[in-house]
Amino acid sequence: MYLSQLKLNLLNPQAKQDLGNPYELHRTIMHAFPNPLPSGERVLFRVETVQGQLQPLVLVQSLSKPDWETVENSFDMYFSQSPQVKSLDGMNVKQGDILRFRLRANPSKRVRYGEEGHSQRISLFSESDRLDWLMRKAEQNSFTLDKDRIIIRDAPYRTFFIPHSPKKRKATLNMVDYDGLLQVKEPEQFLEGISCGIGPAKGFGCGMLSFARA
Repeated sequence: MYLSQLKLNLLNPQAKQDLGNPYELHRTIMHAFPNPLPSGERVLFRVETVQGQLQPLVLVQSLSKPDWETVENSFDMYFSQSPQVKSLDGMNVKQGDILRFRLRANPSKRVRYGEEGHSQRISLFSESDRLDWLMRKAEQNSFTLDKDRIIIRDAPYRTFFIPHSPKKRKATLNMVDYDGLLQVKEPEQFLEGISCGIGPAKGFGCGMLSFARA
């Protein structure tokens, strides 16, 4: 698994557009990967604002090593600095490890309606619902959480547009940032969950859980 750190050039028109629209950013990021993707690949990304810096940082997680030169060749001067790529293959995660984590997610649930069983995904807005959602995801991905030390904050990207013939389609995502401590239950299942992403809207900058030693 690989983690890339990207600093985008705010004077580049494509980079400026991408930072304002997660759909467009995802399309640009995918230039760095084969098409079609290798079997089992899941490219995740998150845009972070770094304190004291004007330009945000884009983090990209992938199973295969990306070729960021392809992006630079497609959009000249897209990066303000050369992308940093780090292999995560040497991660030594053990049962019982306590880790600091950050997750940008789209906490939501499906609601069924009508006699034909149609369903619609709706966002969760209360802090208790958002916390319960995260607790369920933790159970599914083999880690536990210290509920009293989880910080929940609204994240950017509310409304954006997706090309949809014959006109653009308006999309709204209620993104949430989670920060806190987790404890690993079963390392292999935990890492598999991390590589696949947590929750929906992965193509729009959600689902990437990053962690470090507490």
